[in-house]
Amino acid sequence: KMLQDIIREAERYGLGVDIDFHWGWPDWFRKGKPGYSAMKSGSKSNLYHWPEPVFTAWEKLGQELAGMPNVVAFEVPGNETPIGKATNGIKSYPYLIHLWNQWLKSTYKTRNNLATAWSSSSKYSARYTLKKHEDFDNDSVEPLGFQGDNSPEEAYAYNPRVYDHLRWTAWMQRYFSTEIIKIIRKHRPGAVGMFQRTIEDKWDK
Repeated sequence: KMLQDIIREAERYGLGVDIDFHWGWPDWFRKGKPGYSAMKSGSKSNLYHWPEPVFTAWEKLGQELAGMPNVVAFEVPGNETPIGKATNGIKSYPYLIHLWNQWLKSTYKTRNNLATAWSSSSKYSARYTLKKHEDFDNDSVEPLGFQGDNSPEEAYAYNPRVYDHLRWTAWMQRYFSTEIIKIIRKHRPGAVGMFQRTIEDKWDK
């Protein structure tokens, strides 16, 4: 009701409103998807590690704001949403590791294809190649940031996982944003979505 009152007051002055989930998510959500418990060090604003409650929250918000004409856009999937902001980066979120591995499987089809792609580093190839224990069928392929790089700059220069990391995070943002807008448009046909970049630059590890 408070949010609706603010939006109505903005309308009185001819102002449009952009809506997002700007606050931190509750503690029960931060604990992670059942079966994929997240570390306590995780960011309060990371929403990628448990999709279903996020979609439900946006659906409820879309329903509540359906009749408010001056809502001009929805910032999706959220405001400045980090993926790996935690003590162990993405590895702090087991479900994100699952999504990372499933994306690799969908992209490369076979483990051999992935191994070939990641063995092409022009320097430090032994460090960056797919290790024997890594297999996307059991969610054990390590994300970017855990290959013993001496600095982020070294990783960006030589680590072949950088490219796939960027493609995966882009897929994550596109998937979440698309699903959320589809949900909102059930209640507000023609609703417009906008988003900021996914924060990941200094949170690689």
